[in-house]
Amino acid sequence: MVALIADNVHELPVFAELLEGFVGTVGVGVVKKLLLDRGFIDGERISHWKRDLDVDVIIPIKKNMDLWADAWALGQTEPWREYPVPMPLPPSPPPQRPEHLIRREAQRQRTLAELKAQTPFPAPERALRNVRVCAIRDFNSWSAASAPVHVALFGERYSDQSEESWALLTTGELGDGWPLRQDYHRRTDIEERHRQLKCFFDLAEFRSRCLNAIASQVVMILLSYMLRQWQLWQMLQESLANRTPDTMRFRLALRREYVVIYHQNAYTPMPLVLFSRELLQLDGAARRTALRKVQHLEAFMLEPVELWRNSS
Repeated sequence: MVALIADNVHELPVFAELLEGFVGTVGVGVVKKLLLDRGFIDGERISHWKRDLDVDVIIPIKKNMDLWADAWALGQTEPWREYPVPMPLPPSPPPQRPEHLIRREAQRQRTLAELKAQTPFPAPERALRNVRVCAIRDFNSWSAASAPVHVALFGERYSDQSEESWALLTTGELGDGWPLRQDYHRRTDIEERHRQLKCFFDLAEFRSRCLNAIASQVVMILLSYMLRQWQLWQMLQESLANRTPDTMRFRLALRREYVVIYHQNAYTPMPLVLFSRELLQLDGAARRTALRKVQHLEAFMLEPVELWRNSS
């Protein structure tokens, strides 16, 4: 779903129209869950999406809302569960990171270390230690919502003895509240992918004043990005949030498919594309010899090409 709007236009009406159009086109049941930020709180629309479009919403509650005060007052009478959080492991660099990115990250780490060394009283490391969760089902304090809603309250305690509180509202399954938190934290990957699109895929580099040209550029870039994501997910099934165009091209390159050539007591592995190019550049006699060898291998080791062609 893509929409181009002015900076001073609120996203909620535009998003609601996009959602209605998308569900009307693909049918109910395709969109199952929305992870929204606080700016999209609207009880009437959230209830409509749940009741008429069968779309569940997970959204944080604003602290200046009466809904926040009511939820935390009710949380004083409800049971809480505590979940310990293991110490985070230091992040490992992505595999096959391009050399220029390795150099850039090394320079960034050196700069950070120098700035930290210049700080006379560095702040202690702050890490999440445990999370307290309170699940409140069938929360009926929000008069603007006509569909049933549930609330999960979270108290996060850190290593510096501080605590942060926040709450999520949902029209879907609540469980004990912990899965709701895990679902909502997917927003981190989603927003990182948005950053990758804006910073590395030329999504904001508009070279025309024609709205149709800009819309075509945005749509084509998003389509190509989605195609690359699908290809990577099919091959690797790993997180794609930090994939720049260079790392995507590297991961999709045919560098892991090799042809091994043996001769007497020696061998050499050649990438498939390199082997194909070398084969096509052989002279006439050598090419005929290589063709006979490939046909011999096909006959004795592989299913003949004509069989799978005829069966498809």
